[in-house]
Amino acid sequence: MTRIPLTRIGAADAERDFGKLLDRVATGEEITITRRGEPVARLVPARGASPTKSPTHAIQELRGLASRNSLGGLRVQDFMAERRE
Repeated sequence: MTRIPLTRIGAADAERDFGKLLDRVATGEEITITRRGEPVARLVPARGASPTKSPTHAIQELRGLASRNSLGGLRVQDFMAERRE
């Protein structure tokens, strides 16, 4: 799995945009909250929580998976017909 880079945000901005930050963390992002430029806290996905992926990201992953697999020259129709026999 590709690691998403850490994001840093000031405490005042984090307070203002907390809901948006939670949405980002839910997708797997880790966010460091700073005060006067110094890290004071981190928002990370809860343990055991599976990251929510955007539909676009999920489609890209499926296309990547499909591009690495083949039916060895068979068409899907041929493959299905062979399974019925």
